[in-house]
Amino acid sequence: VLFTFFALLIGGYVSYRTGKLWLCGIHFICAGALWFYSIRFKYMLLTGNLVVAALTAMVPSLVLLYSFTFDPADGFDLKKPAIIIGAFSVFAFLTTIAREITKDMEDYEGDNAYGCNTLPVKYGISKSKNLVFLVIAFILLLLLACQFIFKDAYAIKLNCQNAAPFLGRERNHNIIRIAGVF
Repeated sequence: VLFTFFALLIGGYVSYRTGKLWLCGIHFICAGALWFYSIRFKYMLLTGNLVVAALTAMVPSLVLLYSFTFDPADGFDLKKPAIIIGAFSVFAFLTTIAREITKDMEDYEGDNAYGCNTLPVKYGISKSKNLVFLVIAFILLLLLACQFIFKDAYAIKLNCQNAAPFLGRERNHNIIRIAGVF
């Protein structure tokens, strides 16, 4: 309770300092969601997993909310930062779902003994493993799609004179082009 109180104070202070006091409400919603998770949601089928994944996905989104203004008169286009931060949020959500289900499989005996209605308790370890496999396969497909969609948009040119020995290349190569999502 003490840590939550101080976290809410810090969140309120940052909201005040950035001139976006309305963002303080997000911190209270997150604290409330974590409290409900601890007393209720973690015992409900997939609800606790979805709450934790949503809160994890919200972390990159806070960067967008705190860092940028939404006034069109500023002349700043939010499209690229929103796409990048949105991609981070989607991957944070999906990887957290996979991790939470895996954690539920590890805690199967205890969850079963305490009557927690988790995916492994209700449908078994085998079906839970299959779901985790599907989520990870979906993540890999998204990563592959992002490589093709953003291959030129976010390419990074690196001077590789110092990095060349680590890459197994000759020292006389000047530039290596790395095409990635971010």
